Amino acid sequence: MKPQNKVTIFMLVMIVMLSIYYFAMPGKDKPIDDGDDPIFSQEFIDLRKVKTDARQAMIEDLYDYIGTDVNPDQVNAALSTISEITTLTTNESLFEAELIDVGYYDAYVEGSNREVKVFLYTDELSTTQVINIVDKAKMRFGTDVNVITRYGYEVN
Repeated sequence: MKPQNKVTIFMLVMIVMLSIYYFAMPGKDKPIDDGDDPIFSQEFIDLRKVKTDARQAMIEDLYDYIGTDVNPDQVNAALSTISEITTLTTNESLFEAELIDVGYYDAYVEGSNREVKVFLYTDELSTTQVINIVDKAKMRFGTDVNVITRYGYEVN
């Protein structure tokens, strides 16, 4: 593999990881109300960190694998997996930001090629809102994914 391709992939992964870090930074969560006792979505922050750490470890393992004596097909498969992880992570971060921008206090999105889980930090969620979220998730992650939507203050 050309050094230029390695640098490009590395930079893409770093951009995604920095984006995730930005969204997971302490102080970025919003309170439920302006009362004396604000509630923060620390659970979502913790979930993002665990997910980010696990995916970063997978990417590092794949890069280590590429560095070994493997044939070009195995290198392409590993690079394809890295690209899929990066795309999935980017889509999750963008969808979380989109949900927060439309008025939810916080959102946590975890996707795969078959399923997208959307957890919203909010008091209530109407049927119309759920349908809208499912439609947006299918537009972002593909029409074949199963979308699971939950709301409240704890992820169970």
